[in-house]
Amino acid sequence: MVLSLLFASTIVNVPTFAFADENETNDGVFSDVTADYELTSVKTAESENATKSEKKEINQIFDEYGLEPLDTDLPSDTKVLNFNSVDEFEKFMEETEETAEIETIEESEEPETFAQAYLGMETAAAASSTKTYTTHKQTGFARVKLSAKVHRNSKGKVTSTNVWTSFTGVTFSLDWSQNYAYANLNSKKTGGKAYGGGTLKYVIFVEGIGTVASRDVSLSLKF
Repeated sequence: MVLSLLFASTIVNVPTFAFADENETNDGVFSDVTADYELTSVKTAESENATKSEKKEINQIFDEYGLEPLDTDLPSDTKVLNFNSVDEFEKFMEETEETAEIETIEESEEPETFAQAYLGMETAAAASSTKTYTTHKQTGFARVKLSAKVHRNSKGKVTSTNVWTSFTGVTFSLDWSQNYAYANLNSKKTGGKAYGGGTLKYVIFVEGIGTVASRDVSLSLKF
């Protein structure tokens, strides 16, 4: 669920809010970021009161990045990305302009074939099979996951694929929108590569002032 907030003529989409464990760590999607920030609660982030001139500067910088100040009450325990300085926030915005690229050779969840599960046949290895390959990365709050369900015939040839992305875990102050998901087979049609991507939105606070920013994320895996 996404809440829509109206600022004059501008609509700001705010991600669904929930709660997370204090020990949640931030890796994967932001692992390439060197800007200094912390995952903290809204209550802590809002306690950093900027001066009138600082608020003006922050709002001007938000405007430069096409962002709107967050003007809504959030649950006090909601976790957000918090920046203690404008310089670190700008560094973060520059570093997250590039798409977060996430690639995995192979992670798989392979269900038993009918023969393996019920018949115990020695020929089960030669039977057709369906296998689901997955990869995921933490956002620090939840995780973005790419899945590829691949069906192979008795000769090991891929006959069909189904690729999708999902967003699971504690998805507070976050929102995921899938932009694409597909697979390309190799020339022998014995395997290939799956691709999925979308846009991750998250709540940021800079010296007590909140906004919603976003980053494109691209995932891929071989099967």
